[in-house]
Amino acid sequence: IHHRVEVVAGFSDPALKAHFHWLDPVGIKGSRAVMSVGVAFPLGHTEEDPFEAGKAGMKHQHMFFGYGTFTPRLGLRWTQPFEAFSVAVWADGILSLYENDKDYKPPSTVVLGTGVQSSFGLDSWWFGLEPRYMVEIPAEWAGERARNSGRHDLLGAAMAGVSLGDQWGLSIDLQTCLLYTSPSPR
Repeated sequence: IHHRVEVVAGFSDPALKAHFHWLDPVGIKGSRAVMSVGVAFPLGHTEEDPFEAGKAGMKHQHMFFGYGTFTPRLGLRWTQPFEAFSVAVWADGILSLYENDKDYKPPSTVVLGTGVQSSFGLDSWWFGLEPRYMVEIPAEWAGERARNSGRHDLLGAAMAGVSLGDQWGLSIDLQTCLLYTSPSPR
């Protein structure tokens, strides 16, 4: 029942975030701090408790699309430009506050990152590399820790973006896991 090969596809919970920009937060020329706050809306699909289905020997799915709860999002980013590149340090958090109607409380997650970006002399383009560290607080089903939840990951990311004017742009972010620490069994 755990060796499944089908492709799972769907939409997750959409999130709405507001970003607040400050220029020269500590008087260093060109530095910028950005704080973001937001919330994700529970529009994705949450499965029934897969551990209960597994105990009964039924086919079940541990992967689903959506947290099933309203989840606040918080973020903070500081960027310092230099002549040929910029350096950034940031933190993002997803906060799980309660159980949904299926007795599922999703994990809370914190991701910390730092990295460099450069345009390599191109007018509208930029490129970047970042190591990231992710901590996931375990999810819960009916008040009990989900055995396959809670982890620490060291991630690597490569980014590219293009400016479409003074206020707009597009970017792509490719992330991979460099080191994974599995949850400890209970």
